[in-house]
Amino acid sequence: MNPAKALKLLYIIFFAGFTFSPSVSQAKEPDLNLYRSNIQQLKKNLSSSPHDPNLHFNLANNFWKLGQYRDAITHYKSTLKIQPFDSEAHTGIGFAYGKMG
Repeated sequence: MNPAKALKLLYIIFFAGFTFSPSVSQAKEPDLNLYRSNIQQLKKNLSSSPHDPNLHFNLANNFWKLGQYRDAITHYKSTLKIQPFDSEAHTGIGFAYGKMG
């Protein structure tokens, strides 16, 4: 399996587990500062590699974890412009729209 695909699969598994946890109050408090820091670093990397689907995908996941679903959708869609059949990005969009109601 391609290492990039394996990494995406791990993100999706984590993503799904976080989404279907019994209760936010019962779940371990996420480190929101870590997600913010990740976003800053990913944006820097994206400025030099704007067509890297993995950067867009990881940026979307970090926005999702912060509850910034519109920003997440934007980057999932950017992933799909580069890799139209990326099932994890399609799934991420679905989860984000679901969270938005």
